[in-house]
Amino acid sequence: MAAQSTIEAPRDTRIVAPWLTVVRAIWIALVLAVIGLFIAGISPRFDELRVICAGEDCTVLSLSSLEADALRDFGLSLEFYAGYHVVLEVLLAGAFALLGILIFWRRSDDWIGIMVSAAIIFFGANFMVEADGALERLYPSLRLPIQELTALALVLLAML
Repeated sequence: MAAQSTIEAPRDTRIVAPWLTVVRAIWIALVLAVIGLFIAGISPRFDELRVICAGEDCTVLSLSSLEADALRDFGLSLEFYAGYHVVLEVLLAGAFALLGILIFWRRSDDWIGIMVSAAIIFFGANFMVEADGALERLYPSLRLPIQELTALALVLLAML
């Protein structure tokens, strides 16, 4: 008696022709939205980081007056500190975006390729940086679109 195998054949995850253009267009629109919000938030993020934090309502990586004094003791300015962190955020988001775009370019006809590429880009431009948060603090009317993109990023990461 031969044992029956419980392993199923892999399912095809390719996107069928009528939907391929629609799915790609949606991917491009969502990625442009998250990258656009990131780019728009770079200047507000720089402005936040070069101001000394006073009180309990401080943003991520904002310096207190004691920390700013220690920075000056090393001969560094708040502008340097802010620029350094903004450049790091741009490089980090850029690396994730390039990886996601490369996956999309090679596998945009596959549901898994679409999902992985979008998850990587959303992770890099939404979770790993604080530019969209700075933009939201500057323009509270953008809160809903930013929160919706963050929710989508969470869903993509959970699926991944």
